[in-house]
Amino acid sequence: MDITVLKQYTSLCEERRDIEKRISKTMMQLEEAKSTIVEDIVKGSSKHFPYVSSNMHVAGVDEGLVKRKLKALNRLKGLHEEKKIEIMEKEADVEEFLKSVDDSWLRQIIRYKVIDRLTWTAVGMRMKTNGDACRKQFERYINMSEMSN
Repeated sequence: MDITVLKQYTSLCEERRDIEKRISKTMMQLEEAKSTIVEDIVKGSSKHFPYVSSNMHVAGVDEGLVKRKLKALNRLKGLHEEKKIEIMEKEADVEEFLKSVDDSWLRQIIRYKVIDRLTWTAVGMRMKTNGDACRKQFERYINMSEMSN
C-alpha cells in the first residue's frame, strides 16, 4: 500500500459519507419519479346531443418521462455505488497497512490520529505522553516510508 492512501484516509471517509447521502437522495428521487403525476385541463364535449362543450381535468402518469428519469437515476445510483465500493476498498487497504505495522506503539498512534481523527494532544493523552512526541514519531515514520518507496 502506498503511504498516500494513509494520508487520504480522512478524506476518503468524508467522501464515502457524502456518497452515502447522495445515494439516499437518489433513492428518494426514484420514489418521487415513480409517483409523478401529470395534470392538465382539456376542452371536450359530451358524446350525446346537445354536445355541450366543457373543460375537463385530466391526470395521469407520463410513462415515457418516468422511464427516462428512472433509467437516469438508476444509472446515477450505480455510479455512486461503484465509487462507494472503491473507497471502501481503499479504507480496507489502510486497515491492512495498519495491521502490517510491527511497532504496537506506532500502530496505536496511527490509529488514533488517522482513523479516529484525534488531535495530537488527545493522541498524547491516550498514549500517556506528550502530543508532540507522538506527532514526531508519526512524522518520522511517514518520512521513512516515503523515502523507502
